[in-house]
Amino acid sequence: MIKKLLLCLAMVAFVGTANAQNAIRLGSGFAKNSSKQVQKAASLKLPDFGLSVVNKVSGRPMQLSSTANGAKKLAPMQRADATSYVLWGYPMNSQGSGYVWGWNAFSEVFDDASMAGLTDYNVAVYVPSTYAKAVIDSVYSVFPSGAYSNFKIWVSAYETDGQYIILPSTPEEADYCENIGDHQVDAPSGMVTQEGYELSTPYTVPDNGCFIGISFTTTVEFPLFTWNVESSSGAFYMQMPYQGEMLWNNMASYGLFGNLPIMALMDISNCSQNDVSIQTIPETAVLMNTAYDFSPIVYNNAIATDVTSVSYVLTVDGEAQEEQTLNFSSSLPGGSGGYISVPYTFTTEGIHPVSIEITKVNGEANASTSASTAFDVLALETSATRTPVVEEFTGTWCGWCPRGHVGLELLKERYGEGIITLAAHASSSSTVIDPMECATYLDVVYGFAQGFPSALYDRCLLGDAYQGIDGNQYAFGANQYIDILNSSFPSEATVTLTADWGDTDKNVINANVGLTFGCTRISLGSANPYAVAFVLSEDDMTGEGQQWLQYNYYSGETSFGNDDNMLSWVSASEYVKMDYDNVVVQGWDALLGIDESVPSTVFKGENLTYNATLDISANTLIQNKEKLHLTALLINRNNYSIVNAAQVSLGDGGSSAIEGVTDDANGAAEVARYNVNGVRLDKAQKGLNIVKYSDGTTKKVIVK
Repeated sequence: MIKKLLLCLAMVAFVGTANAQNAIRLGSGFAKNSSKQVQKAASLKLPDFGLSVVNKVSGRPMQLSSTANGAKKLAPMQRADATSYVLWGYPMNSQGSGYVWGWNAFSEVFDDASMAGLTDYNVAVYVPSTYAKAVIDSVYSVFPSGAYSNFKIWVSAYETDGQYIILPSTPEEADYCENIGDHQVDAPSGMVTQEGYELSTPYTVPDNGCFIGISFTTTVEFPLFTWNVESSSGAFYMQMPYQGEMLWNNMASYGLFGNLPIMALMDISNCSQNDVSIQTIPETAVLMNTAYDFSPIVYNNAIATDVTSVSYVLTVDGEAQEEQTLNFSSSLPGGSGGYISVPYTFTTEGIHPVSIEITKVNGEANASTSASTAFDVLALETSATRTPVVEEFTGTWCGWCPRGHVGLELLKERYGEGIITLAAHASSSSTVIDPMECATYLDVVYGFAQGFPSALYDRCLLGDAYQGIDGNQYAFGANQYIDILNSSFPSEATVTLTADWGDTDKNVINANVGLTFGCTRISLGSANPYAVAFVLSEDDMTGEGQQWLQYNYYSGETSFGNDDNMLSWVSASEYVKMDYDNVVVQGWDALLGIDESVPSTVFKGENLTYNATLDISANTLIQNKEKLHLTALLINRNNYSIVNAAQVSLGDGGSSAIEGVTDDANGAAEVARYNVNGVRLDKAQKGLNIVKYSDGTTKKVIVK
């Protein structure tokens, strides 16, 4: 039976400065990616072992027990043609230090008592497709001292069904499985040592890459060693118990466990020599007659070749520009990536098909099958004034999240009504609950959040709600993201919003959205990319019990002594009772917007309206309806960005209170009145009314 590991959800979004950069991803795994696991891991005081100084490269020879079954000799580190071999592995700590883990530790971290006392381990790392055609000769890893039985090395091709990564349930189901048997690992006290195994049959890495796994049984309390570095994607997979089954978990997605030290000695002589691919670029909005730099990432997939230059051809509106060559200030080693700058100035407005193709690598033809990217550019005559939306991902369980509360407050103080701030709360697990988690907004959280706290800026930039892009973690700098949005991300539309209550019990909100586009966009054979979404948020939320207390890592944190903004949290206790502002309590298609909320064709300067009746009668999160705010988002589904937004308060009756209208400004008389369902009314009715006049025109009015 093959078990499946859920693939990361890749939501394409603008990231970086003026240009499209990378995709936002949600870490996979059956437990949510959160700082709560970081918090628990930090409290375990796990042993911090240094790699044995006996021999950092080849390690100590493996001492086999007398009952060893199929034991392999120590793998040699050199071959006759040493230039074609590399020792591959994920980044390690420069001092050779790391942490050791075991089932009891994982039981604490994941709040799962079923893990305690387990003795069987199965872990793996992903060898990327960059190493396609490389031949794996030997496998290495690092272990603490102790007895290990049923020890196996396995290798299996990377497979996916489009939604799931597929890994073997057992080593025997892998493409290749080597039974090492039972053995004793000996390392100096407080140290670990490296073990190496030569494969009986060398394994050729498939086109999509492969997994290298190690499984064993042991009673050693902490048998898994990981490098004490920032986790790398693909550097740690592990089978874990979940609802009675052993399922694969992407441990790297939590950002706290480090990288497994599994390494492979490979012959890379058959790998591609000139292979540079280019990152996908989503739809991009630019201003006419203004120089714009596309800055995609290019990746050197040729492991054996350093890239010093690339040539590219830019094609705009079907017309290829002259080939250009870019020389890197420092070469790109195999397996690495870097930005290139592709400048262009658009002189006519509208949609322009654009493509960029990497034609040459180091002056030779590029062999990559992913050498080009095609996308649309929307050139605008002018930009609408943005009302940036900051969506902060937070949780009461998150010890670092107090800075997000402070950051949103400071942003609001600086920009006032010129900014919209939303706090999206999420629980850490089924047992570590944030009482303000909003189920109708979790698709946004799961689609974009890379950690807690973090923040989205118009879903164009992903960063922090407090710290700036300058990397200074001891000073407020989130305004830097707003400055970049306003200067480098032109908006193609304005958004207005009015709203009021549709009933005396305040269970229905009548919302009226006004849109004015600064471009003409005619959709032929495809849906218009624009859609309207709604978000309801509340201020001054509070409650009783531990779950309502904000966990506070900043308590007593003297390193923030010079940051006046954080001093109240530094002097506060570890758990703080507080009132929470900007809390998202309901969303209506908040990720992608409501279908058909924007016409299939929009014209420059045309005023459009979208009216919605929003029912909150079933909402159990809302505490005080006088503290509610409604936000309308205009979403561009081609790049998942927020084009523009507007927010109104629903306190004291709402943002509009228009009484019945009998005549229009031109003197035309009212001849008929209908409700939103098309039923004719004999008099004005509270809520949205459609009024028909004697001159044939109709208007939508809101009656209080």
